[in-house]
This record gives sequence, C-alpha cells and structure tokens, in this order.
Amino acid sequence: SAVTLSSGKRIEADLFVDTLGDIRAALGGEREDAAVSGCDRLLTGSAPALNPMPLYSRVTTHRAGWSALTPLQDRTGVVVAYDSAQVSDDEAIQLAGAPLTGAPAFTALKPFRLATPWQGNVVVIGEAAGVVEPLGGFDLHRLQIACTHLVSLWPVDAAAMPEGGIYNEELANYHARLSDFDVAQYS
Repeated sequence: SAVTLSSGKRIEADLFVDTLGDIRAALGGEREDAAVSGCDRLLTGSAPALNPMPLYSRVTTHRAGWSALTPLQDRTGVVVAYDSAQVSDDEAIQLAGAPLTGAPAFTALKPFRLATPWQGNVVVIGEAAGVVEPLGGFDLHRLQIACTHLVSLWPVDAAAMPEGGIYNEELANYHARLSDFDVAQYS
C-alpha cells in the first residue's frame, strides 16, 4: 500500500512500477531459470575502432560460448560470454577477437525471469523482471514490450486488478518465444 523512502517519506499509490526489483524483493516471488547455454560469465570491454568499419557486428562461437565485436564510431564494443568451468577470465580476454583497450569488466551471467512480474499492485519491468543472454540483444525490446503491455492493461479498478494475470501470461509467452529464438542459435 505504501513505500517508505530512505528519507523516511511514505508514498502511497494504487500501482507501483518497480524497475530495480527492490519492492518485489520485499514481496518475494519465484524466479525461473532462463539459461539456454552453459555460459555463466560475461566479459565486456572495448577495442580500437576497426578500419574499415564493418557494416555489422561480428559474432563467433568458441569452445566455451561466443564472442561479439560491435563496430562503433570511436571504438569497437567487445562481449565474450563463456562457461567459467571451461575458460578462465584470462583465457576469455584471448577469445575477445581484438586487442582490448583498458581493463575489461567481468560479471556473472545468470539468466532468469520472474514467474509473476505483476504481483498485487506491483509491476516489475526491465532487468529486475528478467535477464536473458545478450546474444540476441533483446534488452530494449523486452523493456518496450513490458511497457506497452502495462499501458494497454492499465488497471481500471485498484481493488481487483485482474489485468495482472493477463500481463503475466503475455510476458511468459513472450519470454518463451525469446528463449526458443536463443536456443535456435545454439542448435
């Protein structure tokens, strides 16, 4: 019914949209594994700009996952997804496909999705609602789909909110299609 900010201010609302997952964490909720590969670690970094600049990103597979080089105007974006049981962080740098400028960032890769992103009067969107493997580049599309579904299903009655069930079902179907697309890339 309300959120208390760190300043102590209490905010009441009929509906809360949670982009960080903080409210949802307090409510609990089931997280479903959404992994489609054995990749559990991600290297991100930059390399010098490619010359001539290619028209498209280049994605290649390696023995423990995949690497992507994305041409940008001033540099090349580098992503390496890999299974840390097969490849160390130092070996991942060698799999980047281009010499890195600066130290890369290493993060855990744990794809998941919330079983019910709309629970009660809280709707979770963005990375707090789920993370997929970045191979497909779906982050912005997933956010757009969540926002458009939320707007189209905006609750009419704050006391009931049956729209939540429809929203959860639609997003579950969308994530299933994304998962199918991701799996096809590993087939």
